[in-house]
Amino acid sequence: MRKLRVFTKLVVVLWILSQVIIVLTLNDMLQWPDSARTYIPQAIWHYQSGTFYPTEHNLYDNFIQAIGYINFLVLMLNLFGSFIVVMFSNVLMNIGVICCIYYLANRFFNESVACISVILYCLILSNVFMPLYIMSDLPSLFFSLVGFCLLLNKRWYIVLIGSLFLGVAHTIRSYEMAFLIPTLIYYIIHKVSWKKYLILVLPYCCIICMAGFYSKSQTNEFVTCSTTNGFASIKVALGDGKTDAGNNIFVDKSSPIYQGLPGSYTFAQKDSIWKERARPGIKRNLVKHILYWPYRIYKMYQLDTFFIPSTARFNKANISDEERKASIIHKLYQLGWIWNNFVYIAVIIMFFMSLLLNRNFLMSEKGLLLLVLLIMSCGLTLVIAEERYHYPCVFLLCIWAAYGVDTMLKKRKRKLLFEQK
Repeated sequence: MRKLRVFTKLVVVLWILSQVIIVLTLNDMLQWPDSARTYIPQAIWHYQSGTFYPTEHNLYDNFIQAIGYINFLVLMLNLFGSFIVVMFSNVLMNIGVICCIYYLANRFFNESVACISVILYCLILSNVFMPLYIMSDLPSLFFSLVGFCLLLNKRWYIVLIGSLFLGVAHTIRSYEMAFLIPTLIYYIIHKVSWKKYLILVLPYCCIICMAGFYSKSQTNEFVTCSTTNGFASIKVALGDGKTDAGNNIFVDKSSPIYQGLPGSYTFAQKDSIWKERARPGIKRNLVKHILYWPYRIYKMYQLDTFFIPSTARFNKANISDEERKASIIHKLYQLGWIWNNFVYIAVIIMFFMSLLLNRNFLMSEKGLLLLVLLIMSCGLTLVIAEERYHYPCVFLLCIWAAYGVDTMLKKRKRKLLFEQK
């Protein structure tokens, strides 16, 4: 066990150093994902105008997005004047995620599982490159995961802080229910006092209400998180059960979103109109959409390449595409891509093996982490599916994969001891 602890510490130190080096050398990477290209201009505009998001300026946007995260970016610009600081804050949040993984694995399983799960998480390269992105994925996972860990504590003031963290997570990306429901079941199992339920709910609701009342004061609409329900409804109505999150329907003149919506409509009015337009299509295609749900889950988990940046993102010399692909850096990138998916697929295989080996414990307290995974997987693919959506689920795959490895090692050890006797 001592050797495993030392090796885990070494892996984590190298993992942190790798992130710092990557941020220092690649911080001018092109922020290519759609969400990053939305968050950054919004944050810069509000920073320059001395306001927070949203304001009247956003009243006629297509929708409101990630209120908590854009305001975090505005705050960072006010304090430091640079997005590089955001990347370094991402490194710190990534460290926080690793600490939570260790805590949860140690709490629900044992120290050996905790060490192995941390090693597996560190070996997935996506988690090394993640701090480069000005996106809501890492902050939402950080606040949700820290909140979940704190809610498992016995002390009321720690639970209160955890509830606040989940409230903040809601304003960034609203999948915190995947953590709240298992927490409530955990409380029921442990027969906690009714006061603890109040401490869980009230601070969480207060944070959400604060965000809502602020947005109402600025836009006359009570908004606490992204207002993309109308957009999602149109996606379902289009009848492609395999649909992705692309925004092409905003420029497709034949799409229900594009048709007859001048800029004079507010984001709330657009959302309402899109929901109304989507209703006939949803009725017509609902069964097909539900039947494609397993495909969307598969699509979400099939590979892990989204956060491995292509060398094209760093082409400062503007060399030809042929020269770039022939370069040593591109060869290293290809090796990294292969390594990352090898580790990721290995983790998924170990995860399913663990489910088989430890099937007797699926309905135990250990299974609460699987419930988080189930709710998250179904919720994130309810309407659309993208590869990046599996990011907040990877830590759960790593923990249960590590549990399987630990189970196999213990069985092998018992077998050797039996043979020696």
